[in-house]
Amino acid sequence: MKNLEVRRGKFSLYVERLEVDSQVVILGRNGSGKSTLLQTLAGFIKPVKGVITVDGVDVTGLPPRRRNMGYIPQEPVKLPLTPKQALDYFGRVYGRGYMPILKELGVDYLVEKRDVAVGEGQLLALALVMLRDPAILLLDEPVSSLDYLNKLSFWKALKNLRKPALVVTHDPLEAAYIADVLYVIEEGRLSGPYTNTMREMSTEALQTFNLYEKLGNKRNFGKDVDAQGV
Repeated sequence: MKNLEVRRGKFSLYVERLEVDSQVVILGRNGSGKSTLLQTLAGFIKPVKGVITVDGVDVTGLPPRRRNMGYIPQEPVKLPLTPKQALDYFGRVYGRGYMPILKELGVDYLVEKRDVAVGEGQLLALALVMLRDPAILLLDEPVSSLDYLNKLSFWKALKNLRKPALVVTHDPLEAAYIADVLYVIEEGRLSGPYTNTMREMSTEALQTFNLYEKLGNKRNFGKDVDAQGV
């Protein structure tokens, strides 16, 4: 995608160039245009000018269903189906078996459940999108409503897929943990790319402050928490 401009009311967003062939994160504050950009790429908003390409094919004028992108919003649509019914239905639509995907995500147990919690719902949404075998995943702050452990589960599952993904987030630590490449969106402009040199540091930080594990170990096994713990 290059030289893309989007206008909505008084808001204007300009993107000189954005390439996604790995896990790319766009970091920006609330209201900076992250979701607008993702919805434009997915085909829900029409840009004023610019070109969007997928694997070299211009998809700028195509509807969302024909763009070969997997889009997951912050709050996934809750279907009036059990997880198995949803997986069976979309598996038939896209002609793919879902068990390999569920096992890769580590959530094959979902087929036995009647209902899912919020964190499980996002992992189910990811599995349903993957049944389409999209060229790229577009993820709009997909863990914003999840607790700490469910966030880690989601990002671990995403890494296991080894699928190019464009993720938007307002959380710098989350961005550093996920990204191969970083962009920053601010005042209607996208800047980057920046190589992520902070992944190891962010991973250590997440481990250091995982109080669920630290306090759980102390309570359940009588182990002392390390000197930097509680």
